[in-house]
Amino acid sequence: MSNAFNGKISNSLTEEPQNTNVLLIPEFGVLRAMYTLADAVIVGGGFGKATHNVLEATVQGKVAACGPNWQSIPENKSLVAEGLLHPAENHTHWTAYLQKALRGDFVQKEEQARNWVLAHSGACDTMIETLEQAVQL
Repeated sequence: MSNAFNGKISNSLTEEPQNTNVLLIPEFGVLRAMYTLADAVIVGGGFGKATHNVLEATVQGKVAACGPNWQSIPENKSLVAEGLLHPAENHTHWTAYLQKALRGDFVQKEEQARNWVLAHSGACDTMIETLEQAVQL
């Protein structure tokens, strides 16, 4: 990605691929692969009840931005506190996030993001252990 927005935006559903700084991907199944290529990730949602899945970007080592209604998802609180999720309420916040991403300010946080996911894994094992203990009573 270059250091300046070139004014071009592509929509993956309606346009042929082109050289662009912004690619809108309103479809399922391709995001995981696309996150690895991105300098900046803006996760949808956050303007209604909650954001969409931020963890997909985090596990790929990306610091993401989202809309202002991020608090209802418990993981988001930790991600914001760690500087791995940047809520944006207005144009100034979006621009600041994109400028940091274009400068490479988040590159040093890639490993931290992946490690955050690893540190918070294991919920299924804990649930199974708890259920096994409950059944044995």
